[in-house]
Amino acid sequence: MLIAGGTAESCNLFHSFDRFSLNSGQTAVFVPDSSIANIITRVTGNEIAKIDGTIAVNGNANLFLVNPNGITFGQSASLAINGSLNLLSC
Repeated sequence: MLIAGGTAESCNLFHSFDRFSLNSGQTAVFVPDSSIANIITRVTGNEIAKIDGTIAVNGNANLFLVNPNGITFGQSASLAINGSLNLLSC
């Protein structure tokens, strides 16, 4: 799944999802413009983000994944990110 668009503010790109989970074999690829330094992805629903697939970012942007309900990574999870990955759960 390609994730493009979002709301750009200076060098930051914001995405908001009701849920964000990946099963084994699924891939989410964030595709920001080259001017983007940070991708901030917020999960607003009531579910834990369960990552068992691949999260990728085209380019060098840092990825922030924010879910107040938690984030888990399964055994099949993998990352293809040149920047940093920042996970936030409150």
